[in-house]
Amino acid sequence: MIFFTLSIALYKYSYIEFLRIFLNNKYIKNGNNNYLPLHYIVLTMKSSLIASCGMNCGICRGHLRKKKKCPGCRGSNENKSFSCVNCKLKICNDLNMNNLKFCFQCDKFPCEGIKQMDKRYRTKYNMSTIENLENIKKFGLPEFVKNEKIRWACSKCGETICVHIGYCDNCGKQ
Repeated sequence: MIFFTLSIALYKYSYIEFLRIFLNNKYIKNGNNNYLPLHYIVLTMKSSLIASCGMNCGICRGHLRKKKKCPGCRGSNENKSFSCVNCKLKICNDLNMNNLKFCFQCDKFPCEGIKQMDKRYRTKYNMSTIENLENIKKFGLPEFVKNEKIRWACSKCGETICVHIGYCDNCGKQ
């Protein structure tokens, strides 16, 4: 009966709407299509780890590593890779001159830079920064972060699955 209900819910609702409905029933579906009790999620993710481009720095290899952890795009440049420090989206004039928090707030959205990044992340990591930005705009940042916690939670141990390597560094589960 539960499987049938879930199948209908997945067919009828978008991913985030489904999560919202399913969370009310105290279960969650993570990015690996596994259903977990709500209390199983142990990872922490912060709004400050969501970059202006929609990238969730909380699921990045640089942030998840044990030593010299990257503070995310909105943090200091300490422990960041060269590409993150010099990211064209991070130092975007339109974003900085207009004090915009996210790229979707810009008149040029989606610009060529965000389109290129989105294409790369869709191809390599099965994740869309444009979709992330649209979800932040539609549901708000707190709801987006809550859904990201669920989406990237390991079904075995509850830790975060790295977007770049595709598995949980804590237990090795894909």
